[in-house]
Amino acid sequence: MLAFIKGLSSTVTLVAGALVGVGICFGVMSIYNEWVVYPRIKAETTAIVEAQARQATEAAINEVNDTAERARAMRKHCSDSGLQYNSATISCRQ
Repeated sequence: MLAFIKGLSSTVTLVAGALVGVGICFGVMSIYNEWVVYPRIKAETTAIVEAQARQATEAAINEVNDTAERARAMRKHCSDSGLQYNSATISCRQ
């Protein structure tokens, strides 16, 4: 009977240790995801969305036939993007 209790105690200790280990691993991985993985995914996604929006805007501006209207649209696009409008090349610059 004493051997059975020692074996049961050992098993309970083993299971408790395994649960604590799983909890620690879960916590470490959660912190890693919050600090490393999610910011990287967010930055990549933001860059992709901004690039798609810029391409769509430039495509829409290029479809405009009137030069003056195209220049007005580019000037607005540049100011919305935080860039300066270059009237010589009808484009944005830093």
